[in-house]
Amino acid sequence: MTDRVFPASKPPTATNGAPPGGSIPPPPAPAAVTSNGTANGMANQKPQVYIPANRPIYRPQPYSRRHHHQSRPSCRRICCCCCFWSILIILILALMTAIAATAMYVIYHPRPPSFSVPSLRISRVNLTTASDSSVSHLSSFFNFTLLSENPNQHLSFSYDPFTVTVKSAKSGTMLGNGTVPAFFSDNGNKTSFHGVIATSTTARELDPDEAKHLKTDLTRARVVFEIQMRTKVKMIMGKLKSEGVEIKVTCEGFEGTIPKELSMAEKLEPVKVLYCGVCSLPAEYCEFGPDFARCKPWLVENAPDLYPDLLKEANEKAADNVSDKLQSVGISSGGADGAPSSAQTAGTSKKEEVKRLPGGKVKKKDRQEVIIEKVVRNKRKCITIVKGLELFGIKLSDASKKLGKKFATGASVVKGPTEKEQIDVQGDIIYDIVEFITDTWPDVPERSIFFIEDGKKVQAG
Repeated sequence: MTDRVFPASKPPTATNGAPPGGSIPPPPAPAAVTSNGTANGMANQKPQVYIPANRPIYRPQPYSRRHHHQSRPSCRRICCCCCFWSILIILILALMTAIAATAMYVIYHPRPPSFSVPSLRISRVNLTTASDSSVSHLSSFFNFTLLSENPNQHLSFSYDPFTVTVKSAKSGTMLGNGTVPAFFSDNGNKTSFHGVIATSTTARELDPDEAKHLKTDLTRARVVFEIQMRTKVKMIMGKLKSEGVEIKVTCEGFEGTIPKELSMAEKLEPVKVLYCGVCSLPAEYCEFGPDFARCKPWLVENAPDLYPDLLKEANEKAADNVSDKLQSVGISSGGADGAPSSAQTAGTSKKEEVKRLPGGKVKKKDRQEVIIEKVVRNKRKCITIVKGLELFGIKLSDASKKLGKKFATGASVVKGPTEKEQIDVQGDIIYDIVEFITDTWPDVPERSIFFIEDGKKVQAG
């Protein structure tokens, strides 16, 4: 028995947009266009009914990584942005620096310092050449005055030591060198150095070319010199201080005439050097030797022109000794009654020259000893008293100056209770003064120095 099929109440619908029955309807025929511009048959056609089933199905596009990356900025774009902002920042900083520099220049108006050499003295320029022209030596000595001026009102300059070189302007040969000490030039200040010395080393040997050019320059009627100076300078502006900058100063236009007999010699003469008989050093270097005090007597006798201060000191010391001897020797004149004359008095022995007290008693001669005593005054002020230095031929005024300078305190010569002169030194230096006395005055032995402790005399050391 077969099933019975009843007709549906609705017409069959298309599946997936296809008409029922599995057949595809033919496409509509193109409409013919008439002479009036209307399509033939458009008026006869009925409007089509929108069927949702005929709408095409939406299918989303697959995910693409290429499209995803297009939304991010590229590397080229990032690089361009970085370059643009970097250049812009650099230009802004340069503009700000230029504005600051302009403001500083307008406010401070900086100007470079000026240097001048108002006077130059040529003491010696000697060029000695051997007979075969193989060896040449130069000895020179220049003395000049250097003037430095700071024209700024708000800037100061701090200079390092200068290196000075004197050259021949024509050939450029160095004739001498020297130094100028470091100094500080305040705003609107002028600094002058008198007696700046530039000299060459003793008998400095020259190259053949240098000797040839220098000989040509010295034969001219007028020799032109130039002075070059090199140093480092720091600019100070308020609390700001710049780094050291090396500068070079050249002073030109110096002309001088050098006598031929002083400028050149035909033969090379040996240099005579005077050596000290005590330390075996050249006499001019004795003051830098190990024991200059022992060399002084020899230098005063053999080289007085090298150390005029030593000669002056020796003369003063000799005059003091003579005055002391004259004070100690009694002078009397002979009369008609046969009194002894001065010559006879000078020939007497030391026992007869001793002073006598009233009543005929002989006054004892003072022992050569130095007494050092510490005294406390006003319960807190300490004074060191030194007695007896004059017995060793030491001037108390000079000794007080040296003591005050050594211990950086006050020292004076006063009269003590016994009307004898003594040295009062401020402060407690009783144990440091012994070494100073023995080192400064070797004639005072340490065994002759005594302390006063609790009213008793105690030997030092």
